[in-house]
Amino acid sequence: MTNRAGRNLPIFLPRAWLALEEGRPDDAIAAVRKIGHEWGDCTVCPWILLARAYELAGEPDSAIAYYERYVTTPSMARLLVDALEHLALIYERLAELYAQRGDREKAIHYYGRMINLWNDADPELQPRIEAARRAIEELMPPG
Repeated sequence: MTNRAGRNLPIFLPRAWLALEEGRPDDAIAAVRKIGHEWGDCTVCPWILLARAYELAGEPDSAIAYYERYVTTPSMARLLVDALEHLALIYERLAELYAQRGDREKAIHYYGRMINLWNDADPELQPRIEAARRAIEELMPPG
């Protein structure tokens, strides 16, 4: 048996991101599936890409599932990915998706996590923090 580990990753990962950028979420999902189990130590890495693809495909429940899976799975690989992918942005997307779904509690939770991460962020990010704070106020039940 030939060791094929790693052969599909360098071929299909760029194809997946390109398909996503070109607005072809189904092709992005298919490319990720062709990579299979070649992610090595980064088992969480495909989940962000899949979440974005499912969002673009108009499948918010699947997007939420992959984002949730990502943020709740402990992984050493997340240290680098979180820095590159900006964990706060993932929290922001989860908050927005939950708000669209009508799940106020989870939307507030993820807006709060985003705010906690970016509370002392650079000035150019402060408008997003303020928008998240306003969103929390709007999501709070009256009374």
